[in-house]
Order: sequence, then structure tokens, then C-alpha cells
Amino acid sequence: MNLPWSTQQLTDQDEQLLVSLYDAHAKSAYRPNASSVAVANAAASSGEVDKAIVAGIMTLGGLHAPLRNTYRFLHMENPASSVAWYIETDEKVPGWGGTFQKIEPDPLWASVDVNLHDFHPELYEKICGVTEALHDQGRIIHPNPSAYTVAVALALKMPERMAVFLFIQARLGPWAQIALSNLDRKEI
Repeated sequence: MNLPWSTQQLTDQDEQLLVSLYDAHAKSAYRPNASSVAVANAAASSGEVDKAIVAGIMTLGGLHAPLRNTYRFLHMENPASSVAWYIETDEKVPGWGGTFQKIEPDPLWASVDVNLHDFHPELYEKICGVTEALHDQGRIIHPNPSAYTVAVALALKMPERMAVFLFIQARLGPWAQIALSNLDRKEI
């Protein structure tokens, strides 16, 4: 598989990691998260799949999928050392916490977690370090899709501004299906 940001081919391990990421995103897209709800609402109100998909994309950043902030955070040598600052300033640690994974790690992302452990232990250790630092501060939260997407982007040596590509590419198919299911049935 060729990478749009590189002239190098993916290794078999990185291809397995990428497939697990896309699978987890596909499953996550069918939850009532901000982007999927925006897709459904835009499809129902505009009657157009393309506008619905753009609506989903427009939700990225800020609180929902803060990929650039998560990239900068995980790109740090020791992001766990910054957790106390985030808590002291009442800021959200980018890439941790969310609606669907409260007390336990999100099971939809288990295969990505395992592949990071097996193929990119240094990134896996960063993620574990942040999670442990949060737990030590009494915040029982776990990595969310933003953290895992960025970890894969870092593993694949993607530039920061390209990390969103993984998120969008992985969700395009599910978003199209969500949009179609919310169109006026007479138009299909």
C-alpha cells in the first residue's frame, strides 16, 4: 500500500495497524458521536450525501477529534509529564476521555491498542504513561479515537496536518451509509 505523504511502502505490520484503525473507526462511526450525528442531521435536512459528509468533517477539532492538539501532545518526548498541568489548568488532555469509554478502555479500539503494543512499543508506552498519570491524579479516563488515530499517524511518520486524513478516510464509508439511511426515502 502506498502512502500519500511518503514514497515508502507500508510494512506488513503497519498495514495491519492501519487496517485495525480503520475497523475501529468504522465501528465508532455508528455511535451517536458529534460527527455521525452531524452527518445524519445534515443528510435529513439537506437531502444530500456530500453535504452530510462535509458536516461530519466540520465537527473535527475543538472538543471532537482534536487531532492537531493530540498530535502535538503525543509528539512530546514525555507527554505524561504534562498531565498535572492540564489538570491544574482545568484543560482536557487531548486524546483522552469521552462519551463512550468511561471506566474501562474502549473495546472497539482494543485491536489498535494491541497492534501499537506489538509493533510500536514506544508509542504504546507513551499512551500508557499518560493514562497512568491521569489515573494517579484521580481521573479514570482512557485514550479515545483521537489518541489512537494520532498514535498511528506518528507510527506511520505522517506530518501533523495529515493526521486528520486517517480519521476522515476511515469514516467516509460509514458516514456515507449514515447519510443514505437519513435521506428522504422517496429520493433513494
